[in-house]
Amino acid sequence: MNVLVQEAVLEGYNPLYLLGCDVGFVPGHGGTHFAKDYYPAAQVTTPEGADERNRTLLAMHQVIKRECDARGIQVFNATPGGSLEVYPRVSLKDLK
Repeated sequence: MNVLVQEAVLEGYNPLYLLGCDVGFVPGHGGTHFAKDYYPAAQVTTPEGADERNRTLLAMHQVIKRECDARGIQVFNATPGGSLEVYPRVSLKDLK
């Protein structure tokens, strides 16, 4: 995600709308994805592993928010549900 945001900023996109950033990993499951083996090499199998992945992703999003704010880039979370609250939320259906 962080590389994609950097590329979008370099290409001049503003605002940015994130979709699929739910940050809700649970043990033994790849989050809310459709494929059960979405994370075959890095399966989150313990509560500690899931917590660590969620904390790491949250920290990454906090860096994205800080750096985009410093550059006047607006970032919005258009993901339905999930627990990522770093960015203001918008409804994807309301975007045109």
